Amino acid sequence: MEIRKLITASTTLLFGLLVCNSSYANVDLSGTYDVGTLTPLERPAMYGDNLLLSKDQADAMAARFQAYSAQANDSSDPERSAPKAGGAVGGYNLFWIDRGEAAFNIDGKFRRALDLPTSLVF
Repeated sequence: MEIRKLITASTTLLFGLLVCNSSYANVDLSGTYDVGTLTPLERPAMYGDNLLLSKDQADAMAARFQAYSAQANDSSDPERSAPKAGGAVGGYNLFWIDRGEAAFNIDGKFRRALDLPTSLVF
């Protein structure tokens, strides 16, 4: 485990030195970015080490989220009673949350998660 930390730290330091001493050090990242995505940060266990979704799977994910969003953004009943003590209160609605509208993709290939598969982690 300690060797992994040492390799990770060394790699990070080397990468930092290379970036700071190159033309990449002067990149302008100002602006507004849309980073909303339906792709989870960590891969659900059901996917194993499989890295990609098919186009049909990505489209099905987007359709499920659109249906969920439509239901979650319905008007709240102002006459409803308070939730049970200790129960899940939830949020008002999804108006304030931007989860994106599609799965993350690179060159038309849809990722199952934004992390690396366990077989690639050193």
